[in-house]
Amino acid sequence: MAGNVIRNSETIAEIISRACGRHEMLILVTPYLRFESSFVRNDKTEIQVAATMSREDATYGLRNAGLKMRFPNGISFL
Repeated sequence: MAGNVIRNSETIAEIISRACGRHEMLILVTPYLRFESSFVRNDKTEIQVAATMSREDATYGLRNAGLKMRFPNGISFL
């Protein structure tokens, strides 16, 4: 069963802004790596996170084109 897809950029920005304001948990995921992290700051042009990874993983692993963020929002996980 597929969930609802949110495509409205203003809605997405608001959801991310709320998550950053609460320093929500987030998971950075690539096809090969997975790191638990948390939102730190959002200044509308970039999102800063506190990630649990080595410098090497951050430098090379996060350059993956398949990088995704997953985080809770209400009763769902985006």
